[in-house]
Amino acid sequence: MALLLIVAKVIATVFAVLGLSLAAEHASPKAAGLLSGYPMGAAIVLFFYGLEVSPQYAADSAIYTLVGLVACQSFMYFYYKFSLYFRRFTILLSTLFL
Repeated sequence: MALLLIVAKVIATVFAVLGLSLAAEHASPKAAGLLSGYPMGAAIVLFFYGLEVSPQYAADSAIYTLVGLVACQSFMYFYYKFSLYFRRFTILLSTLFL
């Protein structure tokens, strides 16, 4: 059973990478980045949580995945806004002010 799960994870990863590379070629790298960031990655992880642990655990985890996405987007937004303000030492100062 464990070997079957590992093979399924490898196959899912290969198809995700191939799908994202096709999205980057046909749509745009930005679209592929958005797809890889949340929907595909979270869906794959939650699917395997449901298989390995329990469906209830995956359902409970999905709520906190959404909260994590909001936190990550907030961080990126404010980092971007601070990086527009500073002209020198942008990375260092934007990180310090967050």
